[in-house]
Amino acid sequence: MSDIETITLPTAVYGTLREGHGNDRTWKGLGFSWHDGECTIEGYRLVGRGFPYAIPAEGQTIVVGIIVATPGNYEQMLAATDMLEGYPTHYNRVKEVVHTPEGDIFAWLYTPDSPKRYEGGEPVPGNDWAQMGRAVWQYDDDDGSTGGEGWWSR
Repeated sequence: MSDIETITLPTAVYGTLREGHGNDRTWKGLGFSWHDGECTIEGYRLVGRGFPYAIPAEGQTIVVGIIVATPGNYEQMLAATDMLEGYPTHYNRVKEVVHTPEGDIFAWLYTPDSPKRYEGGEPVPGNDWAQMGRAVWQYDDDDGSTGGEGWWSR
């Protein structure tokens, strides 16, 4: 394990892990949301439909929330978000500067293992997943009805 993997940091979340979105249940009870939608990270843009990817993009800024583990829950919360994100084979976890209303902090950010693969993805309006609306997370069943909250709820 590298030194950076042993640093206790909050996690910057930009998609389905944001509070009130489909996968916040991954960390609920292990941590709390801090300034969701009020924080930003420079140098990335969001692309995707069912769930987003943060890919490097000079001159762009993404909107994030911060999740902070409650005492004694850091390792369990990080393991849960790592599992959901497929770390380290689907997403990487990198240390980034996050601009918050209370000043700059460092936080973990999940980025795709192969960002070039997603460069042509559908842009997320305003680089803010909350602008996509919940409808985009719903799936269309074979009978044409909509059910669940997305692929993770099947």
